[in-house]
Amino acid sequence: MNLAEIGIPLEIAHEIGCLLFMEKDANAKGVASLMFVSASAAGYDPSTITYARLLFRQDEWGKKKRFKFLEKRFMDIVAQGKDCNALAVYGEKLFLDNKFTAAAPILEQALSVDDGIFEWRDMCLLYLAKSYARLGKVEEAKKTLKTLGDPNADAEVAPMLTAGGVVDKRQRLFSEGLRGRAQAFRELAEIEFENEARETDKDLKKEHHLWAMEWSKLADPNMKF
Repeated sequence: MNLAEIGIPLEIAHEIGCLLFMEKDANAKGVASLMFVSASAAGYDPSTITYARLLFRQDEWGKKKRFKFLEKRFMDIVAQGKDCNALAVYGEKLFLDNKFTAAAPILEQALSVDDGIFEWRDMCLLYLAKSYARLGKVEEAKKTLKTLGDPNADAEVAPMLTAGGVVDKRQRLFSEGLRGRAQAFRELAEIEFENEARETDKDLKKEHHLWAMEWSKLADPNMKF
């Protein structure tokens, strides 16, 4: 659809898309998608970012040829590192893919380039707190939650911040690693490297380092169980 030919401003097309997508009717959602994709094709970044997030959430990213142009536009925006909303959406995606180490710096960057039109700022702070918690950075997670100031977010992240939560996380990662997800062993190694960096006791520091090296070896995709 050429929005210019039918006289619909890009911003209006985007707003129509947002409103229609909230409807339950499939036809309304179809028109919403058309509005987003058309506005994106015309260079309207908010539509590109919004629809990219929808594709992520619906597990449709990379699966349909008609969205290839929009997906490329989104990744180009992310690569530029200047759009806080694009970075927040990509950081959320990385977290949901269990790529916590990659998610945290992307979400941090999103906050650092906040241009005052940060639609997904609260989401960004929530997933940054979750990323910190998953990486064992408890104090950073608490500071981020304080900045967010949302009791619901506090309740959601709290279980990740307890000692038991850390143990549960390690057990979960170990189980995932045994099932063939090498990234789980990498995350275990990162936890131990973080612990090594914080530890002041010489012997404990050495122990954390040894564990980190062992987990790193297991992260080798050629390792067989």
